[in-house]
Amino acid sequence: MFRADVQTGIFAKQLVTVTLSELFRHEFPETKWMNGGLIPITTNVSDGAKEYSFIESIHNGRAEIVADNADDIPAAEVSGRNNLRSIKTVAVHITYSTQDIRSARLQGMFDIATEKASAAREANDRALDDLIRVVMMKMV
Repeated sequence: MFRADVQTGIFAKQLVTVTLSELFRHEFPETKWMNGGLIPITTNVSDGAKEYSFIESIHNGRAEIVADNADDIPAAEVSGRNNLRSIKTVAVHITYSTQDIRSARLQGMFDIATEKASAAREANDRALDDLIRVVMMKMV
């Protein structure tokens, strides 16, 4: 039987608890819309614009099986329309104190400013991914 006071119990806990010396990051699912894989991303709209427009070309028609010397061959057509879209701002902010910087530096595992900037970028991409998905679903 082992018997000890409170101080010995704290010491014993430190002996059996190990803190790993590497930082584990939670991985979020890939933002499929924002990475440019599903729809192309264009950056040629001016930063100061409140709206942008684009012309969309729409191809209509469908080929069909026809008989020899047919006179009812379906036609293919092209139509177009001008689309006007408003530009919205999506934002997220980060905060950290001088003490946060010191504490992170003391741990020696990461730079707090870099980690928070990365978190802000991921939060922004997830929000845009959700917005793009909603807009695309409305267009279908």
